[in-house]
Amino acid sequence: MRSLIVCEGKTDLYVIQRYLEKILNWKYVDKSALPDRYGGFPDESGENPKFETCKKGDDYVDICAAGTIERMDEGFGFLYRLNQQNLNFPVTQIFIIIDRDKREIEDRLKKIITDARRYGVQINKLQNEKSNKFELTFGVETYLLNVIPIIIPFDEYGSLETLLLKSIGGKNDEKKYVTSLAENYVESYIDMYPDKKKRLYLKKDKLPAKAKLSAAISITHPDRTAVPFRELVMSHNWEEHKLIKEHFKMLNELL
Repeated sequence: MRSLIVCEGKTDLYVIQRYLEKILNWKYVDKSALPDRYGGFPDESGENPKFETCKKGDDYVDICAAGTIERMDEGFGFLYRLNQQNLNFPVTQIFIIIDRDKREIEDRLKKIITDARRYGVQINKLQNEKSNKFELTFGVETYLLNVIPIIIPFDEYGSLETLLLKSIGGKNDEKKYVTSLAENYVESYIDMYPDKKKRLYLKKDKLPAKAKLSAAISITHPDRTAVPFRELVMSHNWEEHKLIKEHFKMLNELL
């Protein structure tokens, strides 16, 4: 079976890939080692999109970091082009892992439906954190495509960084205090310069959550602050935390 996970940014990709490797025993596969039947990837020139592939037995999963919420439809574009060109090894399930931000989950589900229809995947209704199966036809071949939205967090506004920050603070009172310090530190800057169009930093809505996470990690792992961002994000064993497992449980069930 071949699956596709579409997420927003590289932080999401790194965390998801690590979860697959540490919890579900998937292994990273270099593109040069993929079988001929696998087909090609879209052009990865520039910063986005970024693809990583993992394997377990005869099953494969591609993780695609689209870059932004506005570019999430490229995941369906990739699925459409791949399946059109390679009917012998199609993607049969696609996970859409995106941040809820300050939106209702239903609004995010509507966006996924619109993105899918743009590439010929006719979806009428979706449920978050559920399997949603639809018939997809290419030429004379018809098969079931399973669409699994994972819009996070489930019970509050926020992003994956919100969950990661909570995971740091979830173990004991001292770590909870560290995350509180990090949040207050960033919020104090925003309070001082409330007009995001005029301030120099944290202009985009998603950046404060990333700054809070980075601030917390700089306290818990100060020796990592000079390393590449990927290593900084991987300073904690996110995959071991209950909160992350709860939000990624569909990966456990279907991969």
